[in-house]
Order: sequence, then structure tokens, then C-alpha cells
Amino acid sequence: MKKIIVLILLICLLSPTAIKFASSIENILDYRAGGVAHADGNDTTYGNHFLQHYFINLRSNIGRNQIGTCGYVALGMLLSYFDTYWDDDIVPECYETPAIISSVSDLDYDSPGAGEIYHSYNSCGYEGSLYTEEIFYHVMNDHWQDTLQGALLREMMNNYNELNFQQGPDGNTYINSIDPYQAEIIANSFLGSDPLNSTILTSVNYTDLYGIEDEDVLVDHSLSARERIITSVTSNIPVAVYYGSTTDWFDRHVAIAYDYDDANDMLYFHLGYMGGNTHVSEASVGLKPNQNSQYTKYYYGDLTLFTKYSHVHSNNFIIENSEEAICSCQLTDHSHVIRYETYNTSRHKILCHCGYASMGNHAFVLEGTNYVCRYCKHIHIGLNPPITPVRPILSTDIGMLDNWFGADLELEIAEDLSHEE
Repeated sequence: MKKIIVLILLICLLSPTAIKFASSIENILDYRAGGVAHADGNDTTYGNHFLQHYFINLRSNIGRNQIGTCGYVALGMLLSYFDTYWDDDIVPECYETPAIISSVSDLDYDSPGAGEIYHSYNSCGYEGSLYTEEIFYHVMNDHWQDTLQGALLREMMNNYNELNFQQGPDGNTYINSIDPYQAEIIANSFLGSDPLNSTILTSVNYTDLYGIEDEDVLVDHSLSARERIITSVTSNIPVAVYYGSTTDWFDRHVAIAYDYDDANDMLYFHLGYMGGNTHVSEASVGLKPNQNSQYTKYYYGDLTLFTKYSHVHSNNFIIENSEEAICSCQLTDHSHVIRYETYNTSRHKILCHCGYASMGNHAFVLEGTNYVCRYCKHIHIGLNPPITPVRPILSTDIGMLDNWFGADLELEIAEDLSHEE
């Protein structure tokens, strides 16, 4: 299994509110260097976006969400998404449940993920039971090798030596849900990470708003968090969002934000419940002002991940009535994740892991004293960068691109890829 590490740029404490920062979402986007996923066609909720389709269709293959486990479920959903879409080595096969699809254009699949299907406690006499402290320890100790939720609970215990339980107002025993910083540590531990050799970028922001009464402070913090979340989601990066009441510990939740309606300024969540509504607006959970222009809940944390690995094909989609397994990048709802590679002094390659490839001219911008291509980061040597007309594709280009992927490619020639802002 590959190592995953987090880059922690800054940790600071502001009394009485604790805020922990890792690499910002801006750093994540800078790392991608123009490689923001995009769709062919209009940018609508149900457009050609794998991110939206994945979470809208994630109906069954998630952990059991009850009695405080929402943070573990959300973390599991993030890991499963990147395992399916980006790198199949993130989540071991023993935890995965594949999707059965009728064809590559099937958009109504039940998304693959780490499906618990309740077997970890049903098979041991706990069928139909709410989680109790006994069941939590049973899942952690006896099923960490076959359920992702059990594995994440085990990493919590390994790092913090306790799971932390408390009695809720309904008389049930709740496990304390993990905050974004703890989720970051648990993810690293689960994936065998070494903090000195980062292979994943993580943006963590967490402020404990509990007990704060100043409405201006609450709203300002919540809106700042919301802007970060929108930046990620509109770049096709899902975010674990932490929100809730500032006066009731048991009125808090962790969900996945994965869709944004720009026309109506509305974020949409997967709340992490099996069989529930997988496309829930932030307004419906109290994160927008009510008719009296008052907020009832606030964003207090967010966790964003982005892997630096090259794409590793997954086998998470199986064609119905066959044994053929295919990767998400072969589905018609795949969204290109573009990366740029310098080809020569005037051109760069434009590539996606699905096999899409084309060529484009450098787009130079002045950075300090150098002219640098804003996409592939090629540095022009000389006083003024050339303005190079698009030339016909050459056989050497085709050969180079074929060798890059080790297979024949259908090359699409870009007439003008200057990408004007």
C-alpha cells in the first residue's frame, strides 16, 4: 500500500477557540497546476460530473451512521471516493464493495464503496441494535480486517488510546464524533503515512464554536468556511463538512459536500445515511438564514483531501452478467482531470488518466523576472516569450503521447488552447 502523508503548514491556538490549519485548498489547487476536473457540456447539478454521480448514487456502500459515528462514515466516504476515482490502492480490497453496472453509460448504479451491510454485528447477535459501547469495541477489535469502519475506529484507539463515550439526552451511549484534525491523523495512520514524506495534500480547518454567543463571530467564521468548501466543490473535490449547533453537543453532524448550485448559491450534501436522501441542500439542515434572517447552525470545520499519486485504475465497476471489471475513468460520466506536461519550448501536452490527450501552446505570464507558462510551468529563456501559431500535429507528437500511456491514443487536436481568463 502506498504511503499517504499530510503537509501541515501551520497550527495555531486562539483562546477560547482552537483552529488547526494544514495546507490550504489554494495550495491543493496550485499543486494541480490547472488540473481541475471539468465536464464536457454545461456545469449543472446532473451534468457530466463523476463527482456528483458518485455521491448521488452512494446509497448503500457506506458505514453505519448512528450514535456519533458520522465523522468516521464521512472519512470513509472520502477515502472510498478517491479509491474509486483516483487510486485503487487507497482502500484495500477487503473493505470494498463494487458497483454492478449494465454498461459504461449506466448512470443509475449503486456507487462502490466500503459497504458494511451490517454483517459485522448482525453475525454476532447484534442485529437491529443501536450501537453501544460493547458493540463499538466488538467492531473495532473483531472486524477491523473486514470493515472500514472497524479499521478507522482501531486507528482512533491506536492514536488516542480511547474512543470517548458519553450519555446522550435520549439515554443512549454516544461515541464522540471525530473532528477534522483527528480525521486527518486517523487517515494518515490507516494508510501507513509518514508525515515527512507527503504524498497527499490535506486542507484542515477546525474551530470549536461551542459556547460562543457573538453572532458576528459565528457568522463570519461560518461564511469563511463555506467559501473554502465552495472553492473545493467547484473544483470537483469533495469536502467533509462539520456543522451544527453552538449550544447542543448532540445537534452536530459531519457530511460530505459535493455539489454547488451557483444560480441559487446552494451547497448540497450527502448526509451519510444508508438509503437516505443523498442530495440534501445546506438550507434544509439549517445552514442558511431562516425567514427571520437568523442562522440556526454554523460551519465549524472542513477536511479536504487530494492525492498526489498518478491515477491507478480500479476494478470497482463490474459489467452486469460478466466478470469484466472496469475503472471509473472508462465510464461516460467521467470528468477529465487535466494535467500539463512540457513538450518543447512552444508546446505542452494536455493529458488525462482516462487516455484523453491533446497538444496546446504555452500561455506565458510574467512571474517575477521570468515568463512562465501558467499551465505546465515551462520557463521561457529570453527577454520576451514567443507568440507561436498553432502548428499541425507531427508524427513525433503522436509517438510521444503513445509512449506516455503505453497504448494507442485517439488524439484530439486543440485549435486554440490559450485558455484566456
